[in-house]
Amino acid sequence: MTEESRQTAYHEAGHMVVAWELGLNVLGATIVPDPEAGYAGRVIVPVEDRVRYADWVESEHAYLYAHMVMNYAGMEAGEKFVGAPQPEIDIDVGLASPDSDYGGIANVLLEVAGPSEQEQLETSEGARRHAMHLVAVRWSQIEAVAQTLMDRETLDERECREVLEELL
Repeated sequence: MTEESRQTAYHEAGHMVVAWELGLNVLGATIVPDPEAGYAGRVIVPVEDRVRYADWVESEHAYLYAHMVMNYAGMEAGEKFVGAPQPEIDIDVGLASPDSDYGGIANVLLEVAGPSEQEQLETSEGARRHAMHLVAVRWSQIEAVAQTLMDRETLDERECREVLEELL
């Protein structure tokens, strides 16, 4: 397995573990690249009405904020694996789902923080710090999920649930 594939596995594992930790639904994951779709790997965590457990969901903003944290967690896990900051990755992807009005982090940030650039900056930095914390706390689980992704390459919803329930 190439070093790039290993980094992709850690990146996607970061998304998976943090999404699960925050109660979001993980519907699938792959580290098989799809150049036509524009990704090296992918975790499917749709923006939707249902969550695994809803006690923390006080508002739509909290739910959307969790998606922001989950997106940043992939970058943080990839950087932790490499041991160095990576060039800024375009994270304005991944929040779109067929029935969602949100196209990415930029749209979610506007919804959660409002039009104030200062509030947007603070919210974005808060989400990134939250992701850094969760990646640090859950690093051993991220490593285990990354290894599973390297072994299997693609996990469907049932497989994601089994792997995540076993670890968390």
